[in-house]
Order: sequence, then C-alpha cells, then structure tokens
Amino acid sequence: MALSKIWSAFIIIAVVVGGIKAAFFSDSNMIFSSMVTGKSGDTLQLRTINPASAPTADLPKLDSNGRGSLGSASAIRYEDGSILLYKKQE
Repeated sequence: MALSKIWSAFIIIAVVVGGIKAAFFSDSNMIFSSMVTGKSGDTLQLRTINPASAPTADLPKLDSNGRGSLGSASAIRYEDGSILLYKKQE
C-alpha cells in the first residue's frame, strides 16, 4: 500500500513539473512526449523552418554540409531548402 502511494506521488510530481515546463519555458513544447518515450541521446524534433518566410534572426548558421545550430538546438537543411531544428534528449 505504501509503495503505490510513493509511485503515485512520483507520477503526480512528474506531471506537475512537466506542466510547469510546458507553460513557462518556450523550448519545452514536447515535454510530455519526451517524458513518456525515448532515452538519453534520442533526438526530439522541435520544428521545421521555411527559410523563405522566416526572419533571418530566426535562421541558424549552417556550414557547407547543411548542418549548424541555433541556441541549444541543432539544425540540418533538407534538399527542399527547409531547415529542421532538433535536440538530443538528456
């Protein structure tokens, strides 16, 4: 009986912390999917950017291979010109 209360408390705390991170931190929009699935080192897709419609300040600096970074996220350019932002799960 006591063990089920402990596990329930862990789950409730995780959901509350995930809700706070999702509400107040802009880079945590997929927090619940990363809590449920995945392991350390897996990648999480953050968003896809269309360079034609995005302001230049929001575009990552890419090298000749089409890879780069923007803040804590990594970026890769697809053949169609769109840019995928992703980061590794901790």
